[in-house]
Amino acid sequence: MGIGFRFAWDRKFVPEGVRMKTTFGIAIVVLGIVTYPLGCVSEDPSEAAGTGASVGGGSGSGDASTGIGGGSPCVPVDDGDPCTDDVCVSGAPSNPLKPLGAVCGTAQETQLLCTESGKCGGCNAAPAVTYPVGHWPNSIAAADLTGDGLPDLAVSRGNASAIVSILVNKGNGVFADPIEYDVKDEPFRVIATDLTGDGKPDLALGHIVESTTKVTVMINQGDGTFAAPITVASSISITSLAAADLNGDGLPDLAAPRKDINAVMVLINQGGGSFAVGGNYSVGSYPGSLAAADLNGDGKPDLPVIVGSSLRVLFNQGDGTFGDHVYIDLEGNPHRIAAADLSGDGNTDLAVTIDDTVNVLINQGDGSFAPSVDFAVGSGPVYVEAADLNGDNKLDLAVTNTLDDTVSVLLNQGDGLFAPQITHAMSAYPWSIAATDLTGDGISDLAVTALEGDVVDVLITTCFP
Repeated sequence: MGIGFRFAWDRKFVPEGVRMKTTFGIAIVVLGIVTYPLGCVSEDPSEAAGTGASVGGGSGSGDASTGIGGGSPCVPVDDGDPCTDDVCVSGAPSNPLKPLGAVCGTAQETQLLCTESGKCGGCNAAPAVTYPVGHWPNSIAAADLTGDGLPDLAVSRGNASAIVSILVNKGNGVFADPIEYDVKDEPFRVIATDLTGDGKPDLALGHIVESTTKVTVMINQGDGTFAAPITVASSISITSLAAADLNGDGLPDLAAPRKDINAVMVLINQGGGSFAVGGNYSVGSYPGSLAAADLNGDGKPDLPVIVGSSLRVLFNQGDGTFGDHVYIDLEGNPHRIAAADLSGDGNTDLAVTIDDTVNVLINQGDGSFAPSVDFAVGSGPVYVEAADLNGDNKLDLAVTNTLDDTVSVLLNQGDGLFAPQITHAMSAYPWSIAATDLTGDGISDLAVTALEGDVVDVLITTCFP
């Protein structure tokens, strides 16, 4: 896909080489539609222990074997299950499971595979549906803004724009034309969360104001419309924004890295959409992306933040104040961070985009992390999101790749290990990404902003059966 121009700072995304320490899995392409194989890994069908049967689609079949001691020949019994073989074992009918990942059928051009539970299934992501939103959409958030049970999309637009666009979900992941709000100063980050405690998601925004930045909030009026922005912090220089209940009072607070003082600023929610500065915590030069999540198992959100070529973790003291940071060295040029339980052990792990990889750091349970493992993605990765994208109850990773106009999907194979990337074509310069169930089928879908395409691309995931 042609792109008319790139910025000089794009070069920081281009690596000298691709590092991939641990990858495995399968990806099958059928008639241009990518199949997500429910996290299954194909095995050699001949390894099905003790069956002596060939494995194929449908219910399978096996040669009858004669009974022991001259008895009647065994006749296999078809149990109607496409994930079993119909064979004879020791002269008696048997229906052993086919190997994990064996092909068991097709549905709507999606190849189905036998899963860990012995069921026949599979997922695909259809080509992206594009929604024009206007110039330079640089951040996206998904939440039920209208109260109808369906996630809507909020998109901030920058680079001389000063607009927040709301795309209302009409059902089945189809969106209405955007409703625009003039927010006066160029926004670069949008978050959707209930800031007032009324059960309706509000919006928090980071803005560029000449040579500084500010933070505003827009309160949901109850029907998906929003009041004018309220400034809660100004004359600062922030690079990111995260929301979580940091002091345990039931209301989401805000945290933002400040590059003007090389610290993380905490804004404590006072209720009604007002905030007070709870502290500025020094982390070192050039703080960037941050997340908010419980990293040491005490039930209180901590703050991991990228600082230069390292990661610093601020641990919550229990009241919304934070102690000295913990330093974690990262190789290369880290860009964005996501926090989620990637290994399935109940502890929050971290994923960081670095050069042309995503680095996964597995939490050891106390807020310390095992050495990172690299997984290859596309060129110029930026945002990373964690969500179950193939219905196997493991959190997968989706990464936007700015320099080759793709999104990489890495399916979780368990224990925080990921299969090789599956790529999806996007509009020009994909940037921010949101992962949530847009259709109500229980499987996460993707919505991606394209900076140079001036659109939001929506990828709907369908799983069978």
